[in-house]
Amino acid sequence: MNPTVIGGRDRSGHTLLLACSLVLAMAATLLAASREYRAERFNAAITVLPGGDVEVAETVSFDFQSGSFEKVWRDIPAQRTDGIEILDATMDDVRFSTGDGPGHITVRAGGRTRVEWRFTPVGPSSHTFGLKYRARGVAYTDERGDVIAWRALPTDHQYRIDSSHVTLETPRSPVRTPVVDRPRVGMATIAVDERVIDVRASQISRNGWIEIETVLPPASVVSSPPAWRANQMNAAALAPRWMSAAGAIAILGILLVLAVRHQYDRPSIVTTESTATSLPERLPPALAGALVENGRAHVGHALATVVDLADRGVLIVRELPRHLGPSSYELTQVPGKHTLRAHEETALTIAFAGRPDEVTLARARARLARGSRRFSQAVANDLAAEGLLDAQRKAVRDHLLFVGILLLMGGAVSTIPMVALVQRYGPWPLLLSLACVVAGLAGIIASATTTALSNEGLMRAAPWRGFKRHLKNAISDRPATGGAPFTARDLSYAIALGLGTHSSRYLKRHPGMLPPWFASAARGDDGAAAFAAFVGSSSHPAGAHGAGAAAGGGSSGAA
Repeated sequence: MNPTVIGGRDRSGHTLLLACSLVLAMAATLLAASREYRAERFNAAITVLPGGDVEVAETVSFDFQSGSFEKVWRDIPAQRTDGIEILDATMDDVRFSTGDGPGHITVRAGGRTRVEWRFTPVGPSSHTFGLKYRARGVAYTDERGDVIAWRALPTDHQYRIDSSHVTLETPRSPVRTPVVDRPRVGMATIAVDERVIDVRASQISRNGWIEIETVLPPASVVSSPPAWRANQMNAAALAPRWMSAAGAIAILGILLVLAVRHQYDRPSIVTTESTATSLPERLPPALAGALVENGRAHVGHALATVVDLADRGVLIVRELPRHLGPSSYELTQVPGKHTLRAHEETALTIAFAGRPDEVTLARARARLARGSRRFSQAVANDLAAEGLLDAQRKAVRDHLLFVGILLLMGGAVSTIPMVALVQRYGPWPLLLSLACVVAGLAGIIASATTTALSNEGLMRAAPWRGFKRHLKNAISDRPATGGAPFTARDLSYAIALGLGTHSSRYLKRHPGMLPPWFASAARGDDGAAAFAAFVGSSSHPAGAHGAGAAAGGGSSGAA
C-alpha cells in the first residue's frame, strides 16, 4: 500500500491548566495543614445493663489549636449490636437537641450511627463534648459464659489524645481475668475491683484505642441471644451449604472451559528457542512482537510501529520545549507516498485521528490504547496474510478468553446481591462470586497458554525469541556472544519485544545513538538523554492490627 501523508500543524498546550491545578492542590493542602487540634482527654463510662445492653457516657475535651472549627462528629459502628440509641449530647455542659444549624446535633443511622455537633465557628479554644447512648444486645453467651467486649475509643481518629479514663461496670463479678487491648497507647494502668474495670491511659497516638473484654457467669445478664448473635450462629450452620454450592459453580465453570479447550487443534510440531544474534528476517516489529506473544498484539506493538515508521522516514519526532512536568514530544508526518502494511497504516490513522495535524506522543499513545482492538485486528490480518496464524486455533483461543471474561464479569456482578446477604449469612455467600472468579481465571489462563500461530508461525517465532534474548544481553552490557552490537535500528524491535525500558537505560549509559529523525530541544549529551527518555516513554510493559471482634470503636474528629 502507498498512502499519501500530508503535512500539517496543530499544537495545543496545557501549561496554564496544569499550573492552576497545582495552585489549587497546594491551597487545599495548606488549608488542611492550618487546622490543628488534639484531645486533652477522652473518657468513657460503660455500664452493662441486665438483658445485655450497654450504656455509654463519653466525654471528650478538644483543644482547637489553630484554624476555625464549626462541627465535631462521632461515628459509632452498629456491628455486633442490635442497634444504637442516642440518649443525650452536650457541648460545654449545654444540651444540644436534634435539628439543623448551630446549637443542634444531627443523627444519621445505618451501618454506623453518626452524631454531628454543629456550633458557631470558633478559633483557638478548648471545648468539652458529651455523648450518652445505648448499644442494644452487646452481651452474648458462649462456652465461657456471658461475654461483653467493647471498644471504648474510636478506632479512627486523626488527633492525639493526652489522657483517657475508661471504666466498665458489670452487674456481676467476672469469672475470668478481664482482657484489655490497647494498641498505640503510650502508658496505661488497669485495676479490677469486683464489678468495675478501671483503665487509665495517656499518650494515645492517632487511631489508638482501648478494648475491654470480660466474661460473667452464664445467664447473669443474657437471657436469650441477641439478634446479631443468632444470625451469626445461623450463618455458621449454613456455611457448609454455601461452600458446597460454590464448589459446584467452580467445577461447572472449569468444565465449560475444558469443553471449549477440547476443540483446540494442538500443533503437530515441537519447536525450541533457537539462537539468533542478528535480525532473523525482514519482518515489521509489530508482527515480530506478536509472533513472540503467540499471535497477540497490544499497544506496545503499536508504539514500536511508530518508532519504526520514524526510522523509515515516515515520521519525525520533535522534543517540545519543557516548562512544567515531564518532557513531551511531538509527532509529525512526512509528506509523500510511503509503502505501508495494513497494520502500519492503521497505527498512523489511529495515532493522528485520520488528520495530517501534528500530535503529541502522549495523545497518540492514548489514542492507540483506545484503538488497541482495531490495531490488533490489523496485525492479525497481516499475520494471516503471511500464513502465520491458524484460524481454528485463534477461534478457540478467543472463545476461551470470552468465556473467562464472561465468568469474571459474572463473579463481579454477583457480588452486588451477595453483599446484601452478608449481614444475614456472614461472608459465605461471597464464595459463590469467588467460584465464578476462579473459573474465569481458569479460562483466561487457558487462553493465555493457547497459541493462535500456525505451524509455520511457530517455526518462525523461535528465532525471534532467540533474538530477544540476544537483544536483552546486548542492552544489559553482558559479554558479547558473537552477535551484532545494539544499534538504533534495533530500537523498534526492542520495544516490540518488551525491552523498551531496558533500551532507555542503555541509551542513558551510552549516549551517541541520536538518530536523524529525532529533533531534540537540547544538544549534546542532553539531546541523547532526551532521546533515551523518549524511548522509555514509548515503551509498554508486556504483562505488574485490624478491627477486633468487639462492639464500639468507630471514628471521631472535628472540622
